[in-house]
Amino acid sequence: MTAYGCEDLVYDGSMKVDPDTFLYFYHKDTKQYVLLDTDYLGQDANLDYPYMLDFNYYKDKSISLMVKNNVPSANNKITAGTILFER
Repeated sequence: MTAYGCEDLVYDGSMKVDPDTFLYFYHKDTKQYVLLDTDYLGQDANLDYPYMLDFNYYKDKSISLMVKNNVPSANNKITAGTILFER
């Protein structure tokens, strides 16, 4: 989280949404964040926000999250495979 400049976020939990994809939930004051961690980031870097993240790999678990924007990384080598979104 240091590479995103967000070392003071409070961790709220996580969820496995695909075999190689996890979501980690954080907050700070009234703002909420979600860290997408995956082996493959197939998304376009120029998303139009707000953007819906949809995951429905598992038959008994589907999730959709609206995100407002992404938090830029100060070090892409450290954050490879992750994107931090503001919700």
